[in-house]
Amino acid sequence: MPVCCMTDRAPVLQISDLVCIHGSGPEALRAVDGVTLNVLPGQTLGLVGESGCGKSTLARAVAGLMEPSSGTVRLDGRVWPVARLAERRARARQVQMVFQDPFSSLNPRLSVARIVGEPLMVHGIGDATAQGKRVADLLDRVGLTAAQGRRYPHELSGGQRQRVAIARALALDPRILVCDEPVSALDVSIQAQVLNLLSDLQKELGLAYLFISHDLSVIRYIADRIAVMYRGRIVEEGASDSVWAAPAHPYTRTLIAAIPGQTRIASTARTADALADAPAASATACRLIDRCALAQGPCAQEPALMPVGDDHSAACWFSR
Repeated sequence: MPVCCMTDRAPVLQISDLVCIHGSGPEALRAVDGVTLNVLPGQTLGLVGESGCGKSTLARAVAGLMEPSSGTVRLDGRVWPVARLAERRARARQVQMVFQDPFSSLNPRLSVARIVGEPLMVHGIGDATAQGKRVADLLDRVGLTAAQGRRYPHELSGGQRQRVAIARALALDPRILVCDEPVSALDVSIQAQVLNLLSDLQKELGLAYLFISHDLSVIRYIADRIAVMYRGRIVEEGASDSVWAAPAHPYTRTLIAAIPGQTRIASTARTADALADAPAASATACRLIDRCALAQGPCAQEPALMPVGDDHSAACWFSR
């Protein structure tokens, strides 16, 4: 379950007006379009949105795997450029990533122990004996045995492979883990085990998480705060309980309405006969305008995030 976080602490991660553009010229795509987010120490920020909305691009920019087109990423208040190798290595010790597919993210030619210990070797941390002890501790911490450490990824289940990926991410004692759909490739019962593991590790180690998913029910379970992303922009952000109990943006309400059993939340997705007089989509219009049954005249201009309650904001002219 989410960990309570004090709001008077300085953020460990600050994302400021981040823009990531794929391609160039008329074919350019603004995959991330002016995103600003903060993550506090020991906090989980859940980033939710449909496939293709820019979540993974944002994750890669935060982890230093790609350079943003503009904007900044700060770790403990320091701007981290990613161009120079020494800075990239220093950043890697602060931010680690857990990927969606635990099979393709692990080298099939290396044993589990070698995979977990590789960051220690790359960064020159400890001698062989110290590295071996550290690997054994990490495997035990994520619920794996020494015998499993001698196996190869193909000899493990999907859930076990994701535990290996988590152990590897912890090897350098990072401040924050970027978890990009870490349970979406797993069976539901295994998802719960991995989510509980991540929650336990957060309590033990004081980790911060940027947890990315398209599944709002998963985000609700693990996140202290929720940020909803649509077509490259954050359209709603707030405390998890607040966003879930009183979703203010039409897109958030539609996501919640799509979850089985959440019939109390009415979807605002547009029906075929809804609002024939709604304004036409344009470059300056709200990017949900073609899908929203609430669309009216003001929606011809895209709104910024606006407060809708205590520590809760939404980018909608008609947010409640």
